[in-house]
Amino acid sequence: MTITLDDVSALLHIPVEGSLFSLGRPTKEEATPVVVDLLGVTTQEVEDEFRRCRGPSLHYAWLLELVKDRVKKGKWTEAARAYLLRLVGMTLFCDKSNTSVSVAYLELFRDISLAGQYAWGAAALAYLYGQLGDACKKSGRSVAGYLTLLQIHQVLNL
Repeated sequence: MTITLDDVSALLHIPVEGSLFSLGRPTKEEATPVVVDLLGVTTQEVEDEFRRCRGPSLHYAWLLELVKDRVKKGKWTEAARAYLLRLVGMTLFCDKSNTSVSVAYLELFRDISLAGQYAWGAAALAYLYGQLGDACKKSGRSVAGYLTLLQIHQVLNL
C-alpha cells in the first residue's frame, strides 16, 4: 500500500493541484534580509536566532512569540506569515529536529494571497517520500515529514 495524491486530498483537504515550488537552501546571509523584510524583525534578532538554530532556521517557540507580538502591535501580515511558517514547519515539512523550520519556506508567504495557489499536498507527499527514503538507509536513525498522514492512511486501510 502507498499514499497517493488522492489520499492526501481526501485526508487533508489541501490542494494537490496548483503551482509547484522548489526551494533552495539559503545561506544565513541570504536568509537574513528575507526574515527582516517579511517578519519585521531586526537583523540582530535574526542573527541571534540563526545562531541558536545553528543555521537559517527559526524555532517554533520563537515564531509563536513573534506571532503574539505582531498581533499585539496590529501587524497582521507579519503575524500571518510567522503563523503559516510555523504551521507548515510543524506539519507538512516537519524535519528531524521537530523544533525549527527552514527559512526557505518563508518565501512562499511573501504574498499571502498567492499561498492558496500552491500544490501543498503534492509537495508534502513528495517531502514525506523523500524522508521515508532517507529513513530506509542503513545510516537512517529517524524519520521526518508529515507522519500523521502516514498514520491516518494506515489506520483507514486496516
